[in-house]
Amino acid sequence: MSYDNFEELTDDEAIGKAQVPYEITFSFVPLSHKDLTIAFAFSWHFYVVLYLIVGFFAIINMSIFLLYHRLVIRPKNGKPFTKFKFFSYLKLQIRPALYGMGLALIPLVIGNFFISWFISGHIF
Repeated sequence: MSYDNFEELTDDEAIGKAQVPYEITFSFVPLSHKDLTIAFAFSWHFYVVLYLIVGFFAIINMSIFLLYHRLVIRPKNGKPFTKFKFFSYLKLQIRPALYGMGLALIPLVIGNFFISWFISGHIF
């Protein structure tokens, strides 16, 4: 918030006998994700550490999940565990996931462009 164009009050304005003319103007400035989070509470160092901790716990959770299933699932007598074929799984799953994500993004992008145009008067 910034205040500017100050004028000294007359004696009548100071005691409330005369009205004080003024003009108030609001300016809204968009913030990025980083600026918005920093403006609310902490420095960017806190958020980097927070995201690293969340990622670490996600990896630990996935490792526990994998270990649990390795311990619980027993192959039949004499047969080895089946190998996890990550890249063939990824190749099978990535195309439908990207297609669905693209279909979901179409109305969101159109809505965001409309909101951006409505608020700022231009899209980019």
